[in-house]
Amino acid sequence: MWVLFENFLVDMVAVSTCTLDRVNSDITLEDYVSHIVMSVIASFFNSRFSEQTTTIQARQPVFVKLLQGAYSLSHCSWLSGIQTYHVKLASVPSLILPRTGA
Repeated sequence: MWVLFENFLVDMVAVSTCTLDRVNSDITLEDYVSHIVMSVIASFFNSRFSEQTTTIQARQPVFVKLLQGAYSLSHCSWLSGIQTYHVKLASVPSLILPRTGA
């Protein structure tokens, strides 16, 4: 799973560092990152698997980069309303806020 996250980071950086030049933007990649990637990340970190794995501590650099990538992506001025919603919904609760309950 962590190799997949590292691959996601490449796409997240590519999307969050693109210019405001919307003529040459890769809309498919932007939609993929803002919807699919963020959904997979949120699903993993909201699952019991992520609570039971000890690799989160061992993979802290990747975890931190995911946080940074989500933060950078959430501040892109070209995001549509629905893209912003998906990025913030997926990144903030799942990666930062601790889970409660059994």
